[in-house]
Amino acid sequence: PKRSMLNHITQLAIPDLSILDDLSSYYYQALCWIMTQDDKVNEYSTCDGTILQRYVMALFYLSHKEVFNFDDFSSQDTCEWPGVTCDSRNKYMQEINLSDKKLQGTIVTEIGLLQSLHKIDLSANNFTGSLIKEIQYLHNIQELNFTSNELVGTINPSIFTHLPNLETLDVSSNMLAGEIPKEILNPPKLKN
Repeated sequence: PKRSMLNHITQLAIPDLSILDDLSSYYYQALCWIMTQDDKVNEYSTCDGTILQRYVMALFYLSHKEVFNFDDFSSQDTCEWPGVTCDSRNKYMQEINLSDKKLQGTIVTEIGLLQSLHKIDLSANNFTGSLIKEIQYLHNIQELNFTSNELVGTINPSIFTHLPNLETLDVSSNMLAGEIPKEILNPPKLKN
């Protein structure tokens, strides 16, 4: 079972397997933790995506060690981790709210694999880099809030072509450049 889980995670969430050669990489640390130290690993499934969401969030928290001590909560269910809200069955992540946590660096692109998410609020942090294009895969997303960060570059129009449930988007108070693409109005439920 662990081999199947390892194959699933590496095929979906690791962009280049050579990154696992670097023992200090967050990819390696998250994968190594889930395969060797996670006491709850057998409670999650490859087939329903719950092991993938656990890996992605472990990757996220490990990449922000300056704010989160992963050891403090890693033994808990994913739905009990800081800023995570799950559905009524406490199975699928529906919300990530890590606003105003002094998070720095880039947003991990693997967040785009969390298909059950309805809301992401990473506002009032110090995220740099571009608005990640991988959010285009979050077909259930209703609210995206990246306001008050240090995001740069232009807004990739392809992000908004497949977000049928998006109602609210806030990328204000960043350092984005260029024109707002007309595709930003594509989501049929967009209100704000």
